[in-house]
Amino acid sequence: MRIAVPLEKGKVSSHFGGSERFCIIEVDENGNERSYEEFVPPPHEPGAFPRWFAQQGVDVVITGGIGSRALAMFKRLGIEVRSCVPPEDPREVVRAYVEGRLPEAEEPCTDHHHHHHHHAHHHHEEE
Repeated sequence: MRIAVPLEKGKVSSHFGGSERFCIIEVDENGNERSYEEFVPPPHEPGAFPRWFAQQGVDVVITGGIGSRALAMFKRLGIEVRSCVPPEDPREVVRAYVEGRLPEAEEPCTDHHHHHHHHAHHHHEEE
């Protein structure tokens, strides 16, 4: 199984589309790491990342935040998405996924204001 994680300073990125690097961690049927590779993705444009990950043979994407269009495209391509993941070591979140401790993303988890928070939800009041 190939699991992709967007990176920001070596941790899980909170903004999928704005990530400058991604890692792909391959695990065997027992959940043991087989390989770890880092990549610079193609230029960010709508649909580019999901297609690129599909070409890389990715089965699962684990991210801090992802928009609704990217989430829908991954689902259409048959790639599972786990989002709302805190900025932790990518190997740790992959282990949590393998152990069944990361819920599946049913809807996008985003912060369109691009602030970086260390809690699950942050709401801004509109005036």
